[in-house]
Amino acid sequence: MYTVEVKNPVGVLLIILVWLNCTYPLKRYAVHERSGVVILSDRVGEVIDAEERKRYGLLEGTVDFRSAVLYEIIEGGYVIEIITKDDNYVVVNRDPQGLDLLRDYVDRNEEVKESKDDFEKKWKIVEYDKVGLPITQNEVNNIRGHGLTIGCGVAGGLGTVLIGGAVLSFYGLVAALGHERDHINPWILIGAGLPLGVFTGLLAGISIDESRAINWIKQAREPRPIE
Repeated sequence: MYTVEVKNPVGVLLIILVWLNCTYPLKRYAVHERSGVVILSDRVGEVIDAEERKRYGLLEGTVDFRSAVLYEIIEGGYVIEIITKDDNYVVVNRDPQGLDLLRDYVDRNEEVKESKDDFEKKWKIVEYDKVGLPITQNEVNNIRGHGLTIGCGVAGGLGTVLIGGAVLSFYGLVAALGHERDHINPWILIGAGLPLGVFTGLLAGISIDESRAINWIKQAREPRPIE
């Protein structure tokens, strides 16, 4: 019987976590059940036409826009069917706050245009997708994995331990050669450096995981031709 020796189980675990986190958002977007047509506001009705789109600044990333219809997703979020001059597309948005955000944007459009920063802060908008729909911190938090956050935290702690071990070895060598050592206890340096290393690693991991989540959301929201 053959056995497989795993030399770096932590690395293998991190690879598995990253892979799972990568596939989950795409599957979550693809598998959904829509319900009826959504009327965002009396200002636009069931169908958003080209004039309304221009007036309210909706779906600005769409080229040769003709019209759009929104459908609510039962599990949360919405689907937009977009008709352009040459093609028909569908865009899925699984942000639980997505419909409320768009309604607020249309109903208070004049006010929002005067103070877009305040609107983005209110809804915690961190980025926009290809067709111009906002990505909120709320959805990023729902999608974001923790594989790299944990991995960077572990790496920061291990790095501190390794550096500390090197420091202790150096002090031992100095003592063996008969030289006087500094009065600073190396164990104190290691004890202070360990939480700092872990904290720094966690911050780096959180930033990386958040960037990956935003990229996954953008990829999942790519306009797809209506079959």
